[in-house]
Amino acid sequence: MEMTKQEFEKLVRKDLNFAIKEDGLILATTYDNPNLGEELKGKETKPYEHFQVFDQNDQPIIVDGKDLILYRKECHGEKRINGVYHRGGNAFIVNANDEILIPTRSADKDLFPSMSDVSVSEHVCVRESYFDSVLRGFQEEQGVSIEPNKLQLIMKVPVIDSEQSEICEYYVCRTETVKGSDEIASQKWVPIQSLLGKNIGKELNFRPDHLPALEKFISMYK
Repeated sequence: MEMTKQEFEKLVRKDLNFAIKEDGLILATTYDNPNLGEELKGKETKPYEHFQVFDQNDQPIIVDGKDLILYRKECHGEKRINGVYHRGGNAFIVNANDEILIPTRSADKDLFPSMSDVSVSEHVCVRESYFDSVLRGFQEEQGVSIEPNKLQLIMKVPVIDSEQSEICEYYVCRTETVKGSDEIASQKWVPIQSLLGKNIGKELNFRPDHLPALEKFISMYK
């Protein structure tokens, strides 16, 4: 979807500042200083990492001929910039005993702290594919590299709630080898059969945005 700065402001119903970035990217932000992300250091930069944004058909939004990016902080929460989507790559890990790996998110996460999560759950980086984001997620979240042919795409759906608007691909991977990381507080193997017919969200204290995808995945085992 191609548009001008003015057309994008009308779409999201906000007055924005724009800044040209490297590699043919343009940043839109509600902050007076559109270079804020580059001026911070260490953990302070996390809320200001860049997300590429897309329309409802998962097509890149292009403003004045450049791919549009937003700050992470402005893609999350009730005060986010509405009307656009970012991307998420996710994987359910299942072992040979038909148990699914359920991690618990660390307490310092900006979304759904201390709740259980998809086995691998990554935001897709700028111009990265869903598939590559999941491969990266295995390394960053589970500390392992997997063969690409072990990933099987099972669904692609929009995830929209009060916290974010995201288009997600979900994969399944059968493997026994996981290590975890400091992004995860803890994790456990849960028999899939034990979740059939249960209130999975309550049973696992599972993050609500990915719950419909988990429920659909579990239902495949009926």
